[in-house]
Amino acid sequence: MKNNLSGINYRNISLSIFLFLNIFFSCNQKTKKYEVVKKNKIIENHKTLPTKDSIGDIEKLFLQHGLVDIKTIDSTIHVDLKYATTSNFTGINLYGNLKKCYLQKDVAIKIFLAQKKLKQINPDFSLIIFDGARPLQIQQIMWDKVKLPIEKKIQYLSNPAFGSLHNYGAAVDLSIINLKSRHEIDMGTPFDFMGEKAMPILEKKLQKQGILSNKQIENRNLLRNIMIDAGFKNLQTEWWHFNSCSRKKARQLYALLQKDSIHEPNKNIEVSEGEIYFSVQLIVSSQPLDTNAEQFSKIPVRFYKHQGEYKYISGKFKKISIAYEACDLIKSTSAFKNSFVIAFAGQKRISLQDALELTQ
Repeated sequence: MKNNLSGINYRNISLSIFLFLNIFFSCNQKTKKYEVVKKNKIIENHKTLPTKDSIGDIEKLFLQHGLVDIKTIDSTIHVDLKYATTSNFTGINLYGNLKKCYLQKDVAIKIFLAQKKLKQINPDFSLIIFDGARPLQIQQIMWDKVKLPIEKKIQYLSNPAFGSLHNYGAAVDLSIINLKSRHEIDMGTPFDFMGEKAMPILEKKLQKQGILSNKQIENRNLLRNIMIDAGFKNLQTEWWHFNSCSRKKARQLYALLQKDSIHEPNKNIEVSEGEIYFSVQLIVSSQPLDTNAEQFSKIPVRFYKHQGEYKYISGKFKKISIAYEACDLIKSTSAFKNSFVIAFAGQKRISLQDALELTQ
């Protein structure tokens, strides 16, 4: 009986060991097989990054057009895309999860040169970019979202009908950050400020009036000088906006950044016709006014009809600086205290930004 019990125990133990080893090796092989599959999957994913699922539509559009991430040209440049947050004039995130600033490669190289120059002047300073390439569809959303009268809107925004240089990856919005304090240096206004205080064309007057300080002007000049040395031109209505070339040149060199139009740079873009000039708008009326009235007696005046209203203007200037001088004179010597500068292409009213970029 004892031997039989011992035999039974032995056989049971042997069977248990056999089953255990079989399960162990079977599981181990499955585990190894799983690890091999997992490893291959990781390698495969690594080779194909970024995948279509890992980047947004805007970034895919930029990559399809051959644009480059500025950080791949110079990793020391700071990027804070304002339109990838709700902290912008529209109050909405326009870029989704986009965190990189994309530009045409030759434009990015110019910014690299500007950063290098800035570092030579002050190693504690760095450029900080707020916006670079921008799809035309986003430009349209900006235009539609701004709840301003058309008279104000066209003073500060580029009409998507013409296509901003941002829509070609050939313009950049930026400032300077102090790396020690981790704050932007004082430029007198924040980025995207809509008002005369942001306009370089009016800086001398605003400085004389004490609206802009000497230090603020000095900081703006620092930014302008390094950007101009690198090959950019500053937009005269926005201290933060710099163009790499003219719109005419951009149309020749680059494709328009709009969905499904990689090889069609001018699709749906209205090219301005006629002479571009500036005038001073005096007053708007729903009914025709008598231009021989006393209020117009000392001012050469004409009118045009726009959006169902009669708009009375004075002067025809090729330079915006002269138009602003005339505007100041009119405001100081007549009853038209709310006069402002407007722009035309032939008989068509266009925004100041469009006029400046089209004549640059």
